Amino acid sequence: IIAAKQIISAKIRELEHMAVYNEFKDRKGAIIIGAVHKRERAGMVIKIGEIMGLLPNENIPAGETIKVGHQIRVLVQDVLVAARGDYQIILDRASADFVKGLIELEIPEVYEGIVEIRKIVRTAGYKTKAI
Repeated sequence: IIAAKQIISAKIRELEHMAVYNEFKDRKGAIIIGAVHKRERAGMVIKIGEIMGLLPNENIPAGETIKVGHQIRVLVQDVLVAARGDYQIILDRASADFVKGLIELEIPEVYEGIVEIRKIVRTAGYKTKAI
């Protein structure tokens, strides 16, 4: 009975992982809004709807203070087929791709293709240049 229960639980977890993967695989590289749920040793846990994603410490710009409960924009950096630890969605706020996504969201001329971003150089937490 215990073995059957474990097998059923494993199959349910596998189906949940596949559902999360299928929902977010097309959103890789997109900017989404999530709520900061808690801080862990590995980084910040961001709640996106009912799903938890990880914003690793190395993907948080130096000097940026993120408070639990606040809404933040994050880039979906990677979506894993199977969860690594407790998280399947890896998020980012320090890359040049994040800045490019923010510019596309905020500036209509860039979104419509009237203005083209050729290069972004970023030292997260210090300086960002877009050409």
